Amino acid sequence: MTLALRSLAIGLAAVASAARAAPDPLPSWNDGAVKQRLVAFVQAASDPSSPDHVPPAERVAVFDNDGTLWPEQPAYFQLLFAIDRVKALAARHPEWRKRQSFAAALAGDLKALAASGEKGLLELVMATHAGLTPEEFRAVVREWLVLQWTTMAAGIRLGLLVHHTDAEREYAYDRQSHVGRLDLALDEAPGRGWVVVSTKRDWARMYRGE
Repeated sequence: MTLALRSLAIGLAAVASAARAAPDPLPSWNDGAVKQRLVAFVQAASDPSSPDHVPPAERVAVFDNDGTLWPEQPAYFQLLFAIDRVKALAARHPEWRKRQSFAAALAGDLKALAASGEKGLLELVMATHAGLTPEEFRAVVREWLVLQWTTMAAGIRLGLLVHHTDAEREYAYDRQSHVGRLDLALDEAPGRGWVVVSTKRDWARMYRGE
């Protein structure tokens, strides 16, 4: 082998070794089509030479609440938030212990709370959410805008839909779930170009410490 070829071989080996040693940008994800699409999207958006480059000041990540930042099981997290607020405010309202919905919330009894019906749940919401100004309410509503708004405008965009499919590490639920039902979004995902993330297939690690 000539010196030039030997140098080239050594150089290619060094590049390959460096590529293998590069840290995994998504170590908690399993290798697959979804992970590859995520990485490719970020590379295209962050590469100044790419036609899909997005300047740092214009990069925006929008996260839905339910099912994305946390699961919708065993109950909606808005309800769990209301329950925690009832517990935090209970010392100021000793009369709450005499009302079914509040007593159930204080005991952490979701079954009894569900038995209080819509009226009981609304009592909790009113007690823990009352007093919001129009500006505060508007800010809360804005947080509820999700995938259609995020992906409908021009430019490079990526919409991800978290499909909870892992009953062993978390929960498995979608169309027939009694709470957190996922059906319309699953139907619309292919036509809208949304990437459906399967927690069982795509996530190597569900929570910190696994």
